[in-house]
Amino acid sequence: MKGVGRVFRRGSIWWIAFYHRGREIRQSSESESETQARKLLKKRMGELSSGRFIVDEEKITFEQLVVDLKNDYQVNGKRSWASVNPNPTINLAFRQRA
Repeated sequence: MKGVGRVFRRGSIWWIAFYHRGREIRQSSESESETQARKLLKKRMGELSSGRFIVDEEKITFEQLVVDLKNDYQVNGKRSWASVNPNPTINLAFRQRA
């Protein structure tokens, strides 16, 4: 798999490394098998090529989306937040944060 990533061993565990957006990503295969590590690397390469790979730092929670939605409504003068706030799913998210 030259040029698309690499597998290497740290102690008895095999790791994979590949580049995403110019940054090296390293991930443990959590296995002592080099074959399992190569399968994981192949899976990650497939995710990268199809655009399905998301780095942990890029993940967003539902609660963050709700906060951003509220800020968007207030900053951009959209219809009142009160008209959206009765939504039980959004209320649940705010109760959990409080």
